[in-house]
Order: sequence, then structure tokens, then C-alpha cells
Amino acid sequence: MTYDEIRIDVRDPQLTHVYVFCSLPEMGHVPTGWRHKAFPAKFSSLDILTLWAKGKEDPLKWDMGSPGRPEAR
Repeated sequence: MTYDEIRIDVRDPQLTHVYVFCSLPEMGHVPTGWRHKAFPAKFSSLDILTLWAKGKEDPLKWDMGSPGRPEAR
């Protein structure tokens, strides 16, 4: 499994949106694509990545969701 792209959108004053594009060539039962999770805005990008590094967050368990066009937000 690889994480090909990570996007952290902090434009919303209430939420920080995190998008991760996961490639899973060896895992046919888990679809390749974007994963999304929204965190309260009080969480910094570093806080979110630290939770991920410590195993407290797992993008593979997040909902599927793509970032879409920036102007659409």
C-alpha cells in the first residue's frame, strides 16, 4: 500500500479536511482511491499527522471521498 497524495484543506473555519489518495495494488478487497476525514479546526496539520503516525488514525478506515475542485468549496 502507498499513500500517493495527501491534501489538508484548512479553508473552513470550523473543520480541517484531510484527503489521502491510497494505492492498494496487492489488496483487492480494499478499493484504491481517495479517503476523507474532517477534524475540528482546533487540530493542526501536525496534530493530525502525529495521530496518524502513532496509529490513532488510519486513512484506510476513513470514508471514501475526493477533494474535488478547490473553487467548489
